[in-house]
Amino acid sequence: MATELSPSNNPHDSDELHFLSDPKFERHGEILLLVFVLLFSVFLLVVAVLMYVKRVRAQIKQNEGSKLEA
Repeated sequence: MATELSPSNNPHDSDELHFLSDPKFERHGEILLLVFVLLFSVFLLVVAVLMYVKRVRAQIKQNEGSKLEA
């Protein structure tokens, strides 16, 4: 019974996918991670710029309104 539970006799080992047969697998993973980090950084930058532009436009409209009242 102990031999049946042994990991060396596991019949499912041959069913697993072996991604490490690709010699550039690690390099492709690093490049993909870099691309995701850069895309996320660009997304955050765009959100920050849009918030800044919205705030500046609101201040300009507020200043124009106060000039008309004076």
